[in-house]
Parts: sequence; structure tokens; C-alpha cells
Amino acid sequence: MSCQKQSIENEEQEICIKCGFCCDGTMFDHAVVFPNEVIREDLSGLLFSEDGSQFFKMPCPHSNTSCSIYHEEKPKICSTFSCQVLKTIGMVG
Repeated sequence: MSCQKQSIENEEQEICIKCGFCCDGTMFDHAVVFPNEVIREDLSGLLFSEDGSQFFKMPCPHSNTSCSIYHEEKPKICSTFSCQVLKTIGMVG
């Protein structure tokens, strides 16, 4: 990986960690659980189902002005989410 790409990824992560709008309930009231995903035990109490899909409620209990598990195992939706703010400023594709 090039130094420039690593630098951009580090900046993106820093912005995400400081923002937290995607997990504090500001932008979303729930997050999807991917099919067959094994969810963290501490989130399982927040699960609900609708139309055959599972979700967990927001705010995420790991949101404390920032994501406290950003660098740990977290739900796939958290790992794959691509923020529109970062897309708008050209940080992500």
C-alpha cells in the first residue's frame, strides 16, 4: 500500500472516529445485521426483526462521543458503511 493511500485511510478513520453520527442515533435509528452474521453479545439485546431481516437499535452502546470499538470486531454494517460526508469531500469512493 502506498504511503499516500495509507495517509488518506488514516485521515478517513480519524474523521469517522471523531464524528460518530452514524452510530449515536443522529443519522440512523437502527443498523442492519447481515444474513448469517454472528452479532456481538453486547448488541444482541438490541436486536429486532422486521420483514425477515434483523437490525440493532441505535444509539449503539459503543458510541460514547466516538466509537469505542472502532479498531475491534464490530458488526459488518459498521465496517462496510461509507459515509456520504466523506464521499462528498472526496475521501472515499
